[in-house]
Formats: sequence, C-alpha cells, structure tokens
Amino acid sequence: MHHLLTNPATGMLLLSLAALLLLVAGVLAFRGRTLPALLALIGLGFCLRLHTVAAEPYLQPWDERYHALVARNMVEQPMVPMLYADPAMPYDYRDWTANRYWLHKPPLALWTIAKSMQLFGANLFALRLPSLLLSTGLIAVMFGFGRWLVSTHVGLWAAFLVSISGVMVELPAGRIATDHVDMAFIFFITLAGWAGLAFARNSTWRSAGLFALTLILAVYAKWFTALFLLPVAATAVLFHRAKGVRLPALQLVVTSVAVLAAAWVWQQYTQQRFPLEAAWESSYNLRHLIEPLEGHRHEWHYHISRMGQMFGWLCFPALIWLMVRSWDKVSSGRASVARVALHGGHSDDASSPLWIRAGLTAWWLLPLLVFTIAATKMRLYILPVAPVCWLAIAVLLDDLWRGRGILLRIRAAWVRRTLTLVVVCWALLDLDHEVRLFKKTYGQPPAWMVEIDLVSKHLAHSPGVRPVVFNARQPIELMFHTGATAYARVPQDSAWNALEPGRTHLVLNHPGENLHGWPQLRGVTVLDVP
Repeated sequence: MHHLLTNPATGMLLLSLAALLLLVAGVLAFRGRTLPALLALIGLGFCLRLHTVAAEPYLQPWDERYHALVARNMVEQPMVPMLYADPAMPYDYRDWTANRYWLHKPPLALWTIAKSMQLFGANLFALRLPSLLLSTGLIAVMFGFGRWLVSTHVGLWAAFLVSISGVMVELPAGRIATDHVDMAFIFFITLAGWAGLAFARNSTWRSAGLFALTLILAVYAKWFTALFLLPVAATAVLFHRAKGVRLPALQLVVTSVAVLAAAWVWQQYTQQRFPLEAAWESSYNLRHLIEPLEGHRHEWHYHISRMGQMFGWLCFPALIWLMVRSWDKVSSGRASVARVALHGGHSDDASSPLWIRAGLTAWWLLPLLVFTIAATKMRLYILPVAPVCWLAIAVLLDDLWRGRGILLRIRAAWVRRTLTLVVVCWALLDLDHEVRLFKKTYGQPPAWMVEIDLVSKHLAHSPGVRPVVFNARQPIELMFHTGATAYARVPQDSAWNALEPGRTHLVLNHPGENLHGWPQLRGVTVLDVP
C-alpha cells in the first residue's frame, strides 16, 4: 500500500483531485448545498493529508520512530508500553530514547496505532492511519462546532480552514515532533471544548457526562494539559446569567472528580507496575514548568509568534473581532443564528451572550498564559487554542463576505468578496509554504534502510534466537522494521562477556570498518553492509 502511495504520479493525482475538490466545495457552498460542500471539503483535506503521508516513505527521526516502536510492542502487550521490549544490555530508565518501559507519552494515541498495526501489520501505513483519520475527521468536527455555535456558513468556513491547515496536514505524516500524540490530543480537545460549552449552555447531567467522557479521552491523549477546559467550562457557566450556578457547579465538581479519577487509574497502575519510570516521568513533566528542558529555551513571546505562524497572522485581529462583534443582531436586523442555536431564540435570553465570549476567551487565553510562563517552550504546546483560532477566522471571513458588523459594512459586495478571496488565497499560499506540497522526497533510500534490508533478509533465512544487532546506524528504525533488538555500538570486552548466552548476535560491518578481526567477535555473525 505504502509503495503505491509513494509513487510520484500518485502524489500529483492527489494534488489535482484536491484542487478540483476545493473548486467544487466553493461552488456548492455558494449555492447553499451544505452537505455536499462539507463532503468536498473532507475529501480535499483527506487528499492533502494522504499526499503528505505518502511523501514521507520513511520513519521521521523525531518523535515518530519512538512512537512507532512503542506501539508495535504494545500490539502484544497493550498495557506494557516498551521501547526496548527485549533489552540485551543495561539501560538508564531515565533516558526515554533508550530505556525499556516507556512512559514518556500517555497511552491513547499509542493504543490506536497498536490496534491499527494489529489489523494491517507493522508498517508505515498502519502507523499513520489513525492520525490520518483523526485529522480528516476533525474537519467534520469543526464544521459541527462552528454550525452549533454560530451558523452553517461559519461551520463551512471553519471546515475549510482545518482542511488546509498546515499543521493538521503535517501531523499525520509525522513531520512535527509529538506527531500522532498531538493529533489525538487536538481531536479530542476540540470535542471536549465543544462539549464543555454545551454543558455551560444546558447544565444537564447528560451534557456533563459527555463533557467528562471527551475530557477523559483528551487527558489520556496528552495528560493534564487537557484539564484547562475545566476552568473554561466554569468560566462559561459563571457568565451564563440565564441560569443559576448551584446545579452547574455541582455537576462540574462531579465531572472534575470523574476525570481525575480516570486519570488516576493509569497513574496508579504505572506507579505500581513501573515505579522507577513513573516517578521519574512525573518529576520530569513538572520540571517543564521551571526548566528549559532538552534545549527548548525561547523568548517569552514564542507562543504568540507560533500562533501567527500556525494559524496565520489574521488570527489575532480575528480573535479580537470574535470578542467585540455583535452576536445578537446581523445587518438585516434578524436574530442571529448563534442566539437561536444556543438559546432557541427565547425573549428572556441576554441580548449579547457574554458566556460565549467568556468561554472562548478563556479557551485561548489560559493555555497561552500558562505556556508563556512555563520555562520549556515547544512548537505545539499552543495547539489547544487551534479550535478558537479557526472559529475566529471563520467568523471574520463570513462577516466580511456578508458585510456583517459595523466595521465591515462595505456597501460594494464585490469589494467585500474580493477581500475574502484574497485572504483565502493567502491561506492557500501559506499552506504550500508550511507543508511544501511540491517538495520532492522520493529518491535513493537512506543508508540505514540498506542495513534494515540486510538484517531482514538474514533473519528470514536464519531467524536465530531473540536476535540482537550491534553497530546499527538507526537502531530504533531497525527494531521497528525487523523486530530484532538493536544498538548503535559494539560492546567492549567486559560488556560482551556479560551478554546473555544463547541469543543470536549480529554485528554490522560498514564500509571502511574491519570488525572481522576483532577477537571478541569470534563465533559471532558479522554482516557486511554494502
């Protein structure tokens, strides 16, 4: 499957189909054909994502290869996340790039990848399939969120923005660090944020239960980062003047307890099963707040810049517009869709839904403040604000297209729509700049793939007993593709003598090396790498 997708002709076909679907979606949306337009946008997003996945025929060096290997090992033991499933040498449990029990990331994304590998085998297509589906599904989720909160037109604009979002196109291909983990996180954080605002609106036990369920999934995708949605929901409840706060407060407390209890289950399990690793990872996670770990030291405004780069600099005026625009009236004088959708158009609703503004403001402002203060700053830490940014830009584009709002009442419709199309073209150009759609990634395989082919052929003819490969250029990749245990170095005399007897030991001899003459390698299979 992956060999077919990596064909350059397939890539051009996918891009051509994406361009056609973009045109079709625009025509259908203009004619008011909502469902066909949405399906075209979903098809557009899928083609772009599949093209990018296919353009990366090898494991990404950071972090995808680690996620891939751990997920492969979880196929047989889903409750035991392991990097080195069968280590042959001593390891440092604190080194998440070379240890055995791997607790560096939560289990949800790894479970989905492991299930995919169980169904389709341990290969790149199975590795990236869950993220491909989640990233494509997020298009429909954002349409539903925008439609529920504002209008069908805003929902379509939001779906369009997600379909061409550079970060959403690149994550399924593993091009960005934390890749599949963050893809699962943004999918479930969007659902949980939507459920949280729905809870603030309805204050029913059913909506509270849905909020708790989606938030639990988000927590298992990226741990306690997801918990910022609890104060977001509390803020929206507090500003919802049409209802009292006693029952919603009780429901929110029950929801919080349920979410924390669900998170505690895995934390308690890992502390009992892997006490050293669990204690280290817990302290390591907390150190992100006070220390710039792994070289991730940046200026205080780093995440503000990242927002502009990920969502376009239009997101900042769009966020301001989202907060100040009139939600209760449109230019025609009719009741707004937001008011009807959220409150049923009852006369006792507030003329301006302050709770929506408060909730959405808390949604993007809380993560921005927390991660600005945190010492460690990474590219996708600010990803949880993405749904609000997409929604804000969608509202601004729809208001500009339709001439809504005091600031955007440009009488000439052709001027408004020309400005809107300029913004759309800008977004498309930014997509190509971010994702490099026409980047040529096909060519000669890297040197380490030659090693993998060599070891795979050798093990196919002589499987051996729990094989161990030494002197590998990329041991993580070799372990994923072959199932053998691999190390980047050759043990010295004392370490070699301490190796477990009875296992099959292979040593890779690269050009320019002469490992055949090493005394400690007598009786050991030495494979010459061409």
